[in-house]
Amino acid sequence: MPILFVALFAAEADVNRAARLIIRQTNEYREQQQLTPLKRNRQLQEAAQHFAEYLAREEKLDHEADGKTPSERAEEQRYECCIVLENIASQFRDRGFESSELAISLVEAWKSSEHHRENLLDADVTETGMAVAQNKETGRYYAVQMFGRPKSQRIEFTISNDTKLEVTYEVDGREYSLPARVTRTHGECRPAKVTVHLDDERRESFTPKTDERIAITGKEGEFSVERRSGEQE
Repeated sequence: MPILFVALFAAEADVNRAARLIIRQTNEYREQQQLTPLKRNRQLQEAAQHFAEYLAREEKLDHEADGKTPSERAEEQRYECCIVLENIASQFRDRGFESSELAISLVEAWKSSEHHRENLLDADVTETGMAVAQNKETGRYYAVQMFGRPKSQRIEFTISNDTKLEVTYEVDGREYSLPARVTRTHGECRPAKVTVHLDDERRESFTPKTDERIAITGKEGEFSVERRSGEQE
C-alpha cells in the first residue's frame, strides 16, 4: 500500500502587503480617535525600508541599532523634518503568518504599548512610511513605521510690538524680549503656548494658529493683545 507524505510549510507573509495593511489600520485607529489620517511619504518609506532590512539582516531590535537616530535616517533620505517618530517591532511564529495576520499582530502590539501607542496617535504628525522585512534563515519579521511632520508644515506666527517700550513674552516657557516697533516670526513644530507679559502681574496666554498675527499694543500699564489670522491681514 503506497504511503502518502504530506509536507507542512509555514505560511509566509507578503511583506509589502503587510506594510500597506499596517498603514490602513493605523489610519483607521487614528480616525476612531478623531485624528487626521496620515499620508504616505516616499522619503519616510525609504528610511523605514532600509532600517527594516538592516534589522532583519542583523537580527537586532533597537532604534539606534545602526548607530543613527530615526531623524538622521529620515534626513539621509532628504526628508526635511520638523518631527520624526518611529515604532519598531519583531514577530515570529512557528506556523508563520498570513499578510493580514502579521499586520494585525504588529499593530495590536504597538497599540498595547504606551509609548508606541502615543506615536500612533500623535496629533501633530501628518505623514508616515512603513516597511516590513524578514530574515529568511530564522523566519522572523521586523517592522519599522516612521511618523513625520515636514518643516514645510511648521506652525508659523508673528509677534509685533507696536508700543514704544520693550515687551516680554514666552513661547512654551522660553522667554523673549521684543524691542519697540519690532516684529518677530516664530516657527514651531507643535502647537505652542504663548504668554505675553502685559505688566508685572497681568499675563495673557493663548495658542497661535498658523499664519496668525499677534500685535502688542497700548502704553505702559495698559498693554493689550490683538490677534488676527493671516486671511484678515
